[in-house]
Amino acid sequence: AHQRLMPVLLPLNAQIESLRITRRGSWQAELDNGVVMELGRGNAAGDFHDVIERTARFVRTHAEVVGRFGNPKVQHVDLRHGNGYALQLEGVEPSAPGKPQQPPKKR
Repeated sequence: AHQRLMPVLLPLNAQIESLRITRRGSWQAELDNGVVMELGRGNAAGDFHDVIERTARFVRTHAEVVGRFGNPKVQHVDLRHGNGYALQLEGVEPSAPGKPQQPPKKR
């Protein structure tokens, strides 16, 4: 799993520090920059392909998404969602359900 995931993460300029399966059977990676990534499970057949696809989607879009908020440090990534992902960004407060988060004002 580690060897299949590393090439996908190359654009992030980060290395996998640890990769494990949680008690609930979901993959979790901690990167050398301190980011924790909840990668989710593979498909019912135990294939890691779904995890690779979700990770690749995040890598392709993360710079644009994080850039909307002034490029804060990513602290936590949750890729367990089928059609997207959730981020915890340093200094950005979560928004209320249904209310989009506004980027911080530049000073």
